[in-house]
Amino acid sequence: MEKFTPQGKAAIETILRCMQEAHAAFNNLSAVENKACYDFHNEGASLNHCIRWGLSAAEEIHAAIQPGVNTKTWSVKLLMEDQTEYQWSGEADDTDHAEGLAIAEANAKTRQQVYEIVSVTSPDTERASV
Repeated sequence: MEKFTPQGKAAIETILRCMQEAHAAFNNLSAVENKACYDFHNEGASLNHCIRWGLSAAEEIHAAIQPGVNTKTWSVKLLMEDQTEYQWSGEADDTDHAEGLAIAEANAKTRQQVYEIVSVTSPDTERASV
């Protein structure tokens, strides 16, 4: 999952809390009221559907962006098209995520394409390119 800024993480926490409150409130409706909500507006997604799946999505996103759950510090060494090396270090979920972040930063900062991924390392993983 892409990185979330502290403000983004706070927004997800707010969304999760709101979805939990909406779910709790919706559960207070009688079966007749629940059906009335479903029948009132169902142009692709009823209120019932939005609350149920909105809560599920908010819970999954919140769990995925919690600090320290999936991230490690990575170091990626790239060889650029002009044969200079570019070194990137940062937090990422896995090797592919680290490589993607490194390549995006290198492309943006050097305005060059990456010729080769030389190495990707984390405290407990190392992979050298072929």
